[in-house]
Amino acid sequence: MGRTATAVILLAMLAGACEPSLERSQATRSPAGANADARHVVVDTDLAFDDIMALLYLLQRDDVVIDAVTIAGTGEAHCDPGVRNAIRLLALGGETDAPVACGRETPLQGTNAFPEEWRTAVDDLSMLDLPEVGRGEDPRGAARLLLDTLDGDGTLITLGPLTNVAQALRADPGFASRVPEFVAMAGAIDAGGNTPSGVAEYNVWVDPLAAKEVIEGMDVTLVPLDATDDVPFTPFFAETLAAHLTNPEAEAVTRSSPRTRRSSCRVVTRSGTRSPRRWCSGPSSRPGAGHGSSSPRRETRARGGSTAGTRVRPCGSPRPSPTRSRSSASTCRC
Repeated sequence: MGRTATAVILLAMLAGACEPSLERSQATRSPAGANADARHVVVDTDLAFDDIMALLYLLQRDDVVIDAVTIAGTGEAHCDPGVRNAIRLLALGGETDAPVACGRETPLQGTNAFPEEWRTAVDDLSMLDLPEVGRGEDPRGAARLLLDTLDGDGTLITLGPLTNVAQALRADPGFASRVPEFVAMAGAIDAGGNTPSGVAEYNVWVDPLAAKEVIEGMDVTLVPLDATDDVPFTPFFAETLAAHLTNPEAEAVTRSSPRTRRSSCRVVTRSGTRSPRRWCSGPSSRPGAGHGSSSPRRETRARGGSTAGTRVRPCGSPRPSPTRSRSSASTCRC
Protein backbone atom coordinates (compact mmCIF):
# COMPACT_ATOMS: atom_id res chain seq x y z
CA MET A 1 0.00 0.00 0.00
CA GLY A 2 1.44 3.37 -0.91
CA ARG A 3 -0.73 6.04 0.71
CA THR A 4 0.00 6.90 4.32
CA ALA A 5 -0.25 9.77 6.70
CA THR A 6 2.94 11.45 7.73
CA ALA A 7 3.97 13.81 5.01
CA VAL A 8 1.29 16.07 3.56
CA ILE A 9 0.73 18.82 6.05
CA LEU A 10 4.20 20.25 5.82
CA LEU A 11 4.12 21.57 2.24
CA ALA A 12 1.09 23.81 1.87
CA MET A 13 1.45 27.02 3.85
CA LEU A 14 1.67 29.59 1.16
CA ALA A 15 4.89 31.39 1.76
CA GLY A 16 6.68 28.86 -0.39
CA ALA A 17 8.02 25.48 0.56
CA CYS A 18 11.58 26.38 -0.35
CA GLU A 19 12.01 29.42 1.86
CA PRO A 20 13.69 29.48 5.28
CA SER A 21 11.55 28.14 8.11
CA LEU A 22 10.06 30.41 10.74
CA GLU A 23 10.22 29.89 14.48
CA ARG A 24 7.75 27.47 15.97
CA SER A 25 4.45 28.76 17.21
CA GLN A 26 3.89 29.13 20.94
CA ALA A 27 3.10 25.92 22.81
CA THR A 28 -0.10 27.44 24.14
CA ARG A 29 -2.64 27.77 21.39
CA SER A 30 -4.42 31.09 21.02
CA PRO A 31 -8.21 31.17 20.90
CA ALA A 32 -9.61 30.67 17.40
CA GLY A 33 -9.51 33.87 15.42
CA ALA A 34 -7.32 35.69 17.96
CA ASN A 35 -4.39 35.88 15.57
CA ALA A 36 -5.13 38.62 13.05
CA ASP A 37 -2.32 37.37 10.82
CA ALA A 38 -3.52 33.79 10.75
CA ARG A 39 -3.56 31.98 7.42
CA HIS A 40 -7.04 31.13 6.17
CA VAL A 41 -7.36 27.73 4.51
CA VAL A 42 -10.01 25.56 2.92
CA VAL A 43 -9.32 21.82 3.05
CA ASP A 44 -10.74 19.49 0.41
CA THR A 45 -10.22 15.95 1.67
CA ASP A 46 -11.42 12.37 1.42
CA LEU A 47 -10.66 12.03 5.13
CA ALA A 48 -8.38 9.02 4.86
CA PHE A 49 -6.17 8.38 7.89
CA ASP A 50 -3.34 10.49 6.49
CA ASP A 51 -5.81 13.33 5.88
CA ILE A 52 -6.92 13.08 9.49
CA MET A 53 -3.34 13.75 10.55
CA ALA A 54 -3.20 16.71 8.19
CA LEU A 55 -6.44 18.18 9.48
CA LEU A 56 -5.43 17.69 13.12
CA TYR A 57 -2.08 19.32 12.44
CA LEU A 58 -3.78 22.41 11.07
CA LEU A 59 -6.29 22.52 13.91
CA GLN A 60 -3.61 22.72 16.60
CA ARG A 61 -1.84 25.66 14.97
CA ASP A 62 -2.64 29.15 16.26
CA ASP A 63 -1.58 30.71 12.95
CA VAL A 64 -4.15 28.84 10.83
CA VAL A 65 -7.91 29.29 10.50
CA ILE A 66 -9.88 26.59 8.68
CA ASP A 67 -12.70 28.38 6.85
CA ALA A 68 -14.37 25.27 5.41
CA VAL A 69 -13.87 21.56 4.78
CA THR A 70 -15.15 19.79 1.69
CA ILE A 71 -15.27 16.01 1.40
CA ALA A 72 -14.32 14.35 -1.88
CA GLY A 73 -17.01 11.71 -2.28
CA THR A 74 -14.84 9.96 -4.86
CA GLY A 75 -12.14 9.39 -2.25
CA GLU A 76 -11.74 7.00 0.66
CA ALA A 77 -14.47 8.13 3.03
CA HIS A 78 -18.10 7.81 2.00
CA CYS A 79 -20.01 11.08 2.12
CA ASP A 80 -22.20 10.66 5.20
CA PRO A 81 -19.57 9.27 7.59
CA GLY A 82 -16.95 11.55 6.04
CA VAL A 83 -18.97 14.68 6.78
CA ARG A 84 -19.85 13.47 10.26
CA ASN A 85 -16.25 12.60 11.11
CA ALA A 86 -14.93 15.89 9.70
CA ILE A 87 -17.33 17.90 11.86
CA ARG A 88 -16.32 15.90 14.93
CA LEU A 89 -12.60 16.30 14.18
CA LEU A 90 -13.10 20.04 13.84
CA ALA A 91 -14.88 20.08 17.19
CA LEU A 92 -12.00 18.17 18.76
CA GLY A 93 -9.70 20.99 17.67
CA GLY A 94 -12.04 23.70 18.95
CA GLU A 95 -13.49 24.67 15.56
CA THR A 96 -17.28 24.62 15.74
CA ASP A 97 -18.26 26.99 12.92
CA ALA A 98 -16.42 25.89 9.76
CA PRO A 99 -18.99 24.48 7.30
CA VAL A 100 -18.53 20.96 5.94
CA ALA A 101 -20.05 19.55 2.74
CA CYS A 102 -19.54 16.57 0.45
CA GLY A 103 -19.40 16.42 -3.35
CA ARG A 104 -20.42 13.85 -5.92
CA GLU A 105 -19.51 10.23 -5.26
CA THR A 106 -18.59 9.23 -8.81
CA PRO A 107 -15.67 10.45 -10.95
CA LEU A 108 -16.31 12.92 -13.75
CA GLN A 109 -15.34 10.12 -16.10
CA GLY A 110 -14.66 6.41 -15.69
CA THR A 111 -15.28 4.02 -12.84
CA ASN A 112 -12.00 3.95 -10.91
CA ALA A 113 -12.42 3.80 -7.15
CA PHE A 114 -10.58 3.18 -3.92
CA PRO A 115 -10.83 -0.38 -2.56
CA GLU A 116 -14.03 -0.77 -0.57
CA GLU A 117 -12.18 -2.23 2.42
CA TRP A 118 -10.16 1.00 2.69
CA ARG A 119 -13.33 3.05 2.56
CA THR A 120 -15.01 0.97 5.24
CA ALA A 121 -11.96 1.39 7.48
CA VAL A 122 -11.80 5.19 7.25
CA ASP A 123 -15.54 5.54 7.81
CA ASP A 124 -15.08 4.16 11.33
CA LEU A 125 -13.15 6.49 13.63
CA SER A 126 -14.40 4.94 16.86
CA MET A 127 -10.81 4.57 18.05
CA LEU A 128 -10.53 8.36 18.30
CA ASP A 129 -13.35 8.91 20.80
CA LEU A 130 -14.44 12.09 19.01
CA PRO A 131 -16.92 14.51 20.63
CA GLU A 132 -20.56 14.36 19.64
CA VAL A 133 -21.84 17.39 17.73
CA GLY A 134 -25.27 18.74 16.92
CA ARG A 135 -24.68 20.28 13.50
CA GLY A 136 -24.79 18.58 10.12
CA GLU A 137 -23.68 19.01 6.52
CA ASP A 138 -23.83 22.39 4.83
CA PRO A 139 -26.69 22.25 2.31
CA ARG A 140 -24.75 24.01 -0.42
CA GLY A 141 -22.66 20.98 -1.35
CA ALA A 142 -18.92 20.86 -1.86
CA ALA A 143 -18.49 22.74 -5.15
CA ARG A 144 -20.74 25.63 -4.09
CA LEU A 145 -19.05 25.81 -0.70
CA LEU A 146 -15.66 26.12 -2.40
CA LEU A 147 -16.97 28.88 -4.65
CA ASP A 148 -18.55 30.79 -1.77
CA THR A 149 -15.61 30.47 0.63
CA LEU A 150 -12.55 31.05 -1.56
CA ASP A 151 -12.81 34.73 -2.42
CA GLY A 152 -9.23 35.72 -3.12
CA ASP A 153 -7.47 35.59 0.24
CA GLY A 154 -7.51 31.93 1.26
CA THR A 155 -5.41 28.85 0.57
CA LEU A 156 -6.91 25.73 -0.95
CA ILE A 157 -5.38 22.45 0.21
CA THR A 158 -6.59 19.29 -1.53
CA LEU A 159 -5.78 15.87 -0.10
CA GLY A 160 -8.00 13.62 -2.21
CA PRO A 161 -9.26 13.29 -5.78
CA LEU A 162 -9.83 16.67 -7.45
CA THR A 163 -13.49 16.07 -8.31
CA ASN A 164 -14.89 18.88 -6.13
CA VAL A 165 -12.42 21.45 -7.42
CA ALA A 166 -13.09 20.48 -11.04
CA GLN A 167 -16.82 20.89 -10.49
CA ALA A 168 -16.31 24.32 -8.93
CA LEU A 169 -14.15 25.30 -11.89
CA ARG A 170 -16.77 24.07 -14.34
CA ALA A 171 -19.48 26.05 -12.56
CA ASP A 172 -17.39 29.24 -12.53
CA PRO A 173 -14.16 29.46 -14.57
CA GLY A 174 -13.37 32.66 -12.65
CA PHE A 175 -12.87 30.49 -9.56
CA ALA A 176 -9.22 30.00 -10.54
CA SER A 177 -8.46 33.71 -10.13
CA ARG A 178 -9.89 33.66 -6.59
CA VAL A 179 -7.51 30.98 -5.35
CA PRO A 180 -4.13 32.67 -4.93
CA GLU A 181 -2.56 29.64 -3.24
CA PHE A 182 -3.45 26.05 -4.08
CA VAL A 183 -1.53 23.01 -2.85
CA ALA A 184 -2.58 19.52 -3.95
CA MET A 185 -1.45 16.08 -2.86
CA ALA A 186 -1.50 14.51 -6.30
CA GLY A 187 0.62 12.71 -8.83
CA ALA A 188 3.88 10.82 -9.07
CA ILE A 189 6.69 12.34 -11.12
CA ASP A 190 9.73 10.06 -10.91
CA ALA A 191 8.49 7.80 -8.10
CA GLY A 192 6.44 4.71 -8.77
CA GLY A 193 2.69 4.97 -8.39
CA ASN A 194 0.58 3.44 -5.64
CA THR A 195 -2.39 2.21 -7.68
CA PRO A 196 -3.06 -1.21 -9.22
CA SER A 197 -1.36 0.01 -12.40
CA GLY A 198 1.82 0.78 -10.50
CA VAL A 199 2.40 4.01 -12.42
CA ALA A 200 -0.24 6.38 -11.09
CA GLU A 201 -1.06 8.05 -7.78
CA TYR A 202 -4.49 7.30 -6.36
CA ASN A 203 -5.89 10.83 -6.21
CA VAL A 204 -5.22 11.30 -9.93
CA TRP A 205 -6.07 7.74 -10.94
CA VAL A 206 -9.52 7.79 -9.35
CA ASP A 207 -10.63 10.87 -11.32
CA PRO A 208 -8.08 11.64 -14.05
CA LEU A 209 -10.40 13.97 -15.96
CA ALA A 210 -10.88 16.12 -12.86
CA ALA A 211 -7.12 16.22 -12.34
CA LYS A 212 -6.57 17.21 -15.98
CA GLU A 213 -9.10 20.04 -15.85
CA VAL A 214 -7.81 21.41 -12.56
CA ILE A 215 -4.11 21.30 -13.48
CA GLU A 216 -4.80 22.88 -16.85
CA GLY A 217 -7.09 25.53 -15.41
CA MET A 218 -5.43 26.58 -12.16
CA ASP A 219 -2.08 27.56 -10.71
CA VAL A 220 -1.36 24.64 -8.37
CA THR A 221 1.58 23.38 -6.35
CA LEU A 222 1.61 19.60 -6.60
CA VAL A 223 3.02 17.50 -3.79
CA PRO A 224 3.62 14.15 -5.53
CA LEU A 225 4.53 10.79 -4.05
CA ASP A 226 8.16 11.68 -4.73
CA ALA A 227 8.02 14.22 -1.90
CA THR A 228 7.18 11.56 0.67
CA ASP A 229 9.78 8.90 -0.03
CA ASP A 230 12.44 10.55 2.14
CA VAL A 231 10.14 11.37 5.06
CA PRO A 232 8.55 8.07 6.09
CA PHE A 233 6.28 7.52 9.06
CA THR A 234 8.76 5.54 11.13
CA PRO A 235 8.46 3.80 14.51
CA PHE A 236 10.74 6.54 15.90
CA PHE A 237 8.30 9.23 14.78
CA ALA A 238 5.36 7.37 16.33
CA GLU A 239 7.21 6.76 19.59
CA THR A 240 8.38 10.37 19.83
CA LEU A 241 4.89 11.67 19.22
CA ALA A 242 3.46 9.31 21.82
CA ALA A 243 5.95 10.64 24.37
CA HIS A 244 4.91 14.26 23.82
CA LEU A 245 1.13 14.34 23.85
CA THR A 246 0.37 17.94 24.75
CA ASN A 247 -3.04 18.44 23.13
CA PRO A 248 -6.09 16.46 21.97
CA GLU A 249 -4.97 16.62 18.34
CA ALA A 250 -1.67 14.87 19.11
CA GLU A 251 -3.48 12.21 21.09
CA ALA A 252 -5.86 11.57 18.20
CA VAL A 253 -2.97 11.32 15.73
CA THR A 254 -1.33 8.74 17.94
CA ARG A 255 -4.50 6.67 18.17
CA SER A 256 -5.06 6.80 14.41
CA SER A 257 -1.47 6.15 13.37
CA PRO A 258 -0.65 2.96 11.44
CA ARG A 259 1.40 1.80 14.42
CA THR A 260 -1.56 1.75 16.80
CA ARG A 261 -4.44 0.62 14.61
CA ARG A 262 -5.04 -2.53 12.63
CA SER A 263 -4.98 -2.13 8.89
CA SER A 264 -4.30 -4.50 6.05
CA CYS A 265 -3.21 -1.65 3.83
CA ARG A 266 -1.03 0.57 6.00
CA VAL A 267 1.76 -1.00 7.98
CA VAL A 268 4.73 0.76 9.53
CA THR A 269 7.85 -1.14 8.53
CA ARG A 270 11.43 -0.60 9.54
CA SER A 271 11.79 1.98 6.77
CA GLY A 272 8.41 3.54 7.51
CA THR A 273 5.52 4.38 5.19
CA ARG A 274 4.71 7.20 2.83
CA SER A 275 2.74 10.13 4.22
CA PRO A 276 1.83 12.39 1.34
CA ARG A 277 -1.06 14.29 2.85
CA ARG A 278 0.51 15.70 5.97
CA TRP A 279 3.19 17.22 3.75
CA CYS A 280 0.54 19.14 1.85
CA SER A 281 -0.74 20.83 4.96
CA GLY A 282 2.61 21.84 6.37
CA PRO A 283 3.92 24.24 3.77
CA SER A 284 0.57 25.86 3.75
CA SER A 285 0.84 26.42 7.47
CA ARG A 286 4.32 27.84 7.62
CA PRO A 287 7.27 28.36 5.28
CA GLY A 288 9.86 25.62 5.36
CA ALA A 289 7.73 23.39 7.54
CA GLY A 290 8.60 20.43 5.38
CA HIS A 291 12.20 20.41 6.52
CA GLY A 292 12.12 17.30 8.69
CA SER A 293 14.97 15.51 7.00
CA SER A 294 18.26 16.26 5.30
CA SER A 295 17.05 14.37 2.25
CA PRO A 296 15.65 16.21 -0.77
CA ARG A 297 12.01 17.16 -0.83
CA ARG A 298 10.23 17.56 -4.13
CA GLU A 299 7.45 19.95 -4.91
CA THR A 300 6.02 20.72 -8.33
CA ARG A 301 4.70 24.12 -9.29
CA ALA A 302 2.27 23.42 -12.11
CA ARG A 303 0.54 26.04 -14.18
CA GLY A 304 -1.43 23.75 -16.39
CA GLY A 305 -0.43 20.84 -18.53
CA SER A 306 1.71 17.80 -17.82
CA THR A 307 4.45 17.75 -15.22
CA ALA A 308 6.58 15.54 -17.44
CA GLY A 309 9.02 18.33 -18.32
CA THR A 310 9.65 19.69 -14.85
CA ARG A 311 12.69 21.85 -14.14
CA VAL A 312 14.70 21.74 -10.93
CA ARG A 313 15.45 24.96 -9.08
CA PRO A 314 17.69 25.21 -6.01
CA CYS A 315 16.31 26.00 -2.58
CA GLY A 316 15.73 29.71 -2.09
CA SER A 317 15.95 30.58 -5.78
CA PRO A 318 13.35 32.96 -7.27
CA ARG A 319 10.07 31.43 -8.31
CA PRO A 320 9.41 31.18 -12.04
CA SER A 321 7.70 34.18 -13.55
CA PRO A 322 3.91 33.97 -13.49
CA THR A 323 3.85 35.05 -17.13
CA ARG A 324 5.38 31.84 -18.42
CA SER A 325 3.33 29.44 -20.48
CA ARG A 326 0.55 27.54 -18.76
CA SER A 327 2.03 24.23 -19.88
CA SER A 328 5.17 24.68 -17.78
CA ALA A 329 6.02 23.45 -14.31
CA SER A 330 9.02 23.36 -12.05
CA THR A 331 10.25 21.03 -9.36
CA CYS A 332 11.94 22.24 -6.22
CA ARG A 333 14.58 20.25 -4.36
CA CYS A 334 15.30 21.16 -0.75
